[in-house]
Amino acid sequence: MVRPYSERDYSTCMDLWSEFDRFHLRKSDYYFKQPSASELMQRHEKYSRGENALFLVDEEGGNVLGFIVGILKETPGVALLKKRTVMEIHGLSVLAEYRETGVAGKLLEAAIHHARARKADDVEGHFWAFSHVAENLFKRFGFTLLSTKYGYHIE
Repeated sequence: MVRPYSERDYSTCMDLWSEFDRFHLRKSDYYFKQPSASELMQRHEKYSRGENALFLVDEEGGNVLGFIVGILKETPGVALLKKRTVMEIHGLSVLAEYRETGVAGKLLEAAIHHARARKADDVEGHFWAFSHVAENLFKRFGFTLLSTKYGYHIE
C-alpha cells in the first residue's frame, strides 16, 4: 500500500537513503560524496516536511519496501519558457529484495496521482545518465526526454 511517509518509517527510509547514496558513489566519486550527518538530516527534512514536499512509501505488512521523493515547484516564466507547476521527482529507492516486483511502478504511479491532485502541469524525473533502471521505469510510464545536459571535467 502506498501512503505518505510518517516518522515511524524513519529508520528504513534512512537505510534506503544510504543505499541510494552508495549506488551514486559507486558510479562516480567525482560528482558524489558521502553526505555528513547534518546533510542527511537536511535532505530528509526537505522531503518529509513542507507544503510542497512529496514523500511516499510503499508498505506491506508494516514494512517499508521503498520510497519516492520530490518537490512541487513553479517554474519561472522567462523569455521562451512558459510558467508551469511541476512535480520534480528527485529520488526513488526500493529494498533490494523487492526490486522488479512492481514497487517502483506503484510509487511512481502514486506520485503522478499526487501531482495531478495538486494541480501540477507536469511530472519530471531527475536522474543521472548511468541510472538505466530509472530511465526505463520513466519511459514505461510514458515520460519523454526533455533536455540533455553534458559535463566536461577540466583536469
